[in-house]
Amino acid sequence: MPASILCSSTVMAAAPATTLRPVPTILPPSPKILEKKKVETRTPKDIFICDEESHFYSQCLEKLVLKKCKGRQTVIEFGAGDGGPVLASLSGSRFQGIVHGYEINERAASIARNRAADFGLQKSYQKTDATFLVANPPYIPAPDSNIMMPALHGGIDGANLTRDLLSLGIPNVMMLFSSYSNPVETLKHAQRQGYKALDFMVTAMPFGTYSSEPKVRRWIAQMKAKSQAFYSDNCYLLAGVLLSKTQPDEFVSDQPAHDLTEQVLSVLTALH
Repeated sequence: MPASILCSSTVMAAAPATTLRPVPTILPPSPKILEKKKVETRTPKDIFICDEESHFYSQCLEKLVLKKCKGRQTVIEFGAGDGGPVLASLSGSRFQGIVHGYEINERAASIARNRAADFGLQKSYQKTDATFLVANPPYIPAPDSNIMMPALHGGIDGANLTRDLLSLGIPNVMMLFSSYSNPVETLKHAQRQGYKALDFMVTAMPFGTYSSEPKVRRWIAQMKAKSQAFYSDNCYLLAGVLLSKTQPDEFVSDQPAHDLTEQVLSVLTALH
């Protein structure tokens, strides 16, 4: 039985009472997937918008998950946003499975449905179990959620939801970790949960709309003084990390399962 992938993106909120809106199942697209067919009006207060981060997330999905999975896998994405990252990652891979998307933001879900319909990729929702978790969780640190987009609040150190996801016991995880969101304690928490870092990708990110909010920047500066945040004046680091409790049969890999957690941390803590 093929494994499935439980996914989450940055606009996912932790409140269990919030309704998740299904967006269409997405099948691997044709090369025309990147053609623009409609232009939707979006603002950063309505929908998570960060082209650099979305592009990096799609690269991580493609290279750390889709290219490493064997057979016909199933992806469940919670917090599909506008659908851009998963569509882009599928367009660059030979992945033959399907993707199910869920989104709590009604506006974003509507855009994702429209995009999938434009590309002829919509299918009916199918329920499945999950042995993979893929997430770009909210990681903005702040003393409270009274920020530009409250759904991006990751707790006082930016890593509350990340640690919660790592505590679910799902065997395989791929998620993004920010260098200003207490990465040392968060990845140590992953180790305590039995995870090894099998592979990772890192990129430098400029401080954007959400992380440049004065309240957020002041809070991050306080975290830096306590060695919980690592960044330079102009940028921070973002890592996509593939974590597993075992060497999974679902992955195509000729390499032994060495734990690369310390290597990930050496990179994420490099900026001062």
